[in-house]
Amino acid sequence: MRKPQLMGFALFTDDPSGKDLQHSLQPSAKICDVISKWEQTLKEMHPGKNKGGRIVRLTYKSRSQVKGETERERLLLAYQVSDEVQQGRFPVNKELALEVAALMAQDEELREEEVVATGAAAQTCE
Repeated sequence: MRKPQLMGFALFTDDPSGKDLQHSLQPSAKICDVISKWEQTLKEMHPGKNKGGRIVRLTYKSRSQVKGETERERLLLAYQVSDEVQQGRFPVNKELALEVAALMAQDEELREEEVVATGAAAQTCE
């Protein structure tokens, strides 16, 4: 597996201030430390207010500036884009929607072929 710094994906947290910001976490950061610091910052920004409804949001997503992703990373990105499109959070034109649909169909077809090939190999070994 490649070093986290070379991968096209990273773990992000939302901003405790409520702004629409995300912060990329260092690969060496411990999740419990990140959550603790996030809660501490929230309390400092809103002294006296107990916002029991706010919790840290962790997101694992692509860092778009990184090039040379692996096949698995490309597949994860395709699934993330597909989900964003389905949820209506990713604006697409007709051409892009067709391209995403074609990529997802290709992946499904490849998976079905792998299952069939694995099943055929298992039957010949018996």
